[in-house]
Amino acid sequence: MDSVLETVRSALEAGDPAPIMAIFSQDVQLHSPAIIGPEYRGRDLVASIVIAAMKVLKEVRVTDVFRAEDAATAGVVFDARVRELPSQGFMLLRTRGEHIRELTVLLRPLAALGAFVSAMAELGAQPALDARNE
Repeated sequence: MDSVLETVRSALEAGDPAPIMAIFSQDVQLHSPAIIGPEYRGRDLVASIVIAAMKVLKEVRVTDVFRAEDAATAGVVFDARVRELPSQGFMLLRTRGEHIRELTVLLRPLAALGAFVSAMAELGAQPALDARNE
């Protein structure tokens, strides 16, 4: 898990999604910061969403990393800017070996989340489009 966390941390801070995508399992599942469902599953779909999200999140700085007792679950807390708004995010990671099998992203405050959804929609990212249709 330590190598997964270091990969995620350095990729977020560098604004480079490629290292994170390289450790996705084939059936990786993403839980959107904006909506409860539907599921976003599969390396290609999740990768396209992560690429868009990392274009929207600017000046990412990881502030905390947490490891659960089960050694397959961890969390990354980060500060970022969404458009002109400061935000704080949390990324919950569930792994299988050295691969991410599940990714949950949370973002606050509400104004930053709204700006995130709008920016994702402008990029054509599916979760944002789904959120706008609910």
